[in-house]
Amino acid sequence: MSKMKSVLSLGEMLLRLSPENHKMIIQSGTNLLEMFYGGAELNVSIALANFGVKSGYITKVPDNSLGDKGIKYLKQYGVNTENIQIGGERIGIYFLENGYSVRPSCVTYDRKYSSFSEMEMTDEEIRKALSDYDVLFISGITLSISEKTFKLSKQFIKIAKELEKEIIFDCNYRSKLISLEEASKRYREIIDYADVLFAGYLDFINIFKIENPEYDGKEDYTEYYKKLYTKVYEKYNFKYIISSIRKSVSSNRNEYSGIITDGKETIKGREYHIEIQDRVGTGDAFTSGAIYGYLSGKDKEGIINFAIGSGALKHTIHGDVSEFGVEDILQIINSKCFDIAR
Repeated sequence: MSKMKSVLSLGEMLLRLSPENHKMIIQSGTNLLEMFYGGAELNVSIALANFGVKSGYITKVPDNSLGDKGIKYLKQYGVNTENIQIGGERIGIYFLENGYSVRPSCVTYDRKYSSFSEMEMTDEEIRKALSDYDVLFISGITLSISEKTFKLSKQFIKIAKELEKEIIFDCNYRSKLISLEEASKRYREIIDYADVLFAGYLDFINIFKIENPEYDGKEDYTEYYKKLYTKVYEKYNFKYIISSIRKSVSSNRNEYSGIITDGKETIKGREYHIEIQDRVGTGDAFTSGAIYGYLSGKDKEGIINFAIGSGALKHTIHGDVSEFGVEDILQIINSKCFDIAR
């Protein structure tokens, strides 16, 4: 068996502050905020390390206790932190109010002028950072934070391609960070470099300007995605496109699945009916599961089911990061019921 490829993830380390027990910040009696480290690429880098993948993370954090603790947090999972820059004024923060029943979750960002938003690197520094890895992972969030992070993202992507590294891109559009118009401009500037793409149907329609196929709501949504993917492959050439799919019954109950295509065959994975402890980071767990499946040589069905299992399990724990290993995911995938594991 060939050695599994290694992954370097570029993105912003965030500090999440969240009221306990589904409270709102504005509520009387909300005095305590739980603290978690997160950020899309950080979440993916840790999940991959938990799966046994050689995983590195590159960001910039301030020279203070918040930055120090964040780096120690990564190290405890075995993520390589040697390329992290120290400097700048502050760590990016976001406040999460977890939804419940008919009330949706709400995110408030406080990340302007963060250390990462001002990060710059020379081409030589980027080549050195990439030299020990086979794959670059990056998301649309990193493209969206600031002009400097957009420039840095383009540098990394273009140099990675020059060095014949694989590039995995997750759209991860955030309307509170960037307009659809600007996101479309930035994403389309780099998308041709991606080998594997994570995107949902709204990303294709609103960002990549793919014509929306007719859908009457009655046919299986797999058929809708087949039509959509066909239109995507008329313009782009990805090894895989992978999409998570969820139907919200309420803020804390979802139907959850995923779908994958190579442009020739489209496969829908297993569907789970899940109760949600914490939805944040579930997309990143899905993404990291798919990346692991891809790097470990699984077929399309294996990739998508490992991704769905990883994402489904993350819904069951608090915090941004998935704490599960390969055996945990396989246990869910191979289970027809959920008895106590003894």
